[in-house]
Amino acid sequence: MKIKVYQSKDDKYIEMEVVAQYKYIGETDELSFINGKIYNCVGYDKKSNMARIVDETNEDYLYSLDNFEKV
Repeated sequence: MKIKVYQSKDDKYIEMEVVAQYKYIGETDELSFINGKIYNCVGYDKKSNMARIVDETNEDYLYSLDNFEKV
């Protein structure tokens, strides 16, 4: 499945492939993540062992998977 992800540095949306989905199980921060909500993953960074998750800002950032469960 492809989704549109905002890129603030270019001020535009680009289409990206969803490679996985994760449920957030950490503390709610309405600017980043809401507990229990499912988020799309659009890639992984093998060097840092982090996932590129599309958060509440509709941008993709690298996050540790410590507060996520794979759906």
